[in-house]
Amino acid sequence: MKPTIPLILAALISGCTTAPRHTEHAPPIVAHNENASAASAASGSAATSPEVNQDLLKQGYKATQRRGELVYCRQQQVTGTLFLSSVCLTEEQIKENERRAREQLESVHQGSCGSNCH
Repeated sequence: MKPTIPLILAALISGCTTAPRHTEHAPPIVAHNENASAASAASGSAATSPEVNQDLLKQGYKATQRRGELVYCRQQQVTGTLFLSSVCLTEEQIKENERRAREQLESVHQGSCGSNCH
């Protein structure tokens, strides 16, 4: 039984000293100047990466690539806690969420004032 203890220790030590697995990191997204993107569109050259929406960056989102798709991420506080959660959405998903929020706000506004609103 005692000879197995050194073998187990040797296995544990060698497992801890191996090189870490390679993780795939997304390349950084470079925000393009609107004038430069208009010039490249006018010249007919195809862009190799999708255009970053500057308005979303101003709203606190950070552009990144996930699974080959451009997404916008930001930290949001989890309700009822002090924890932060990273939320990543595509530009289309963000626009859809904004549209739904506007519709809900309008429906609440219309329902609360009856026929005296307009």
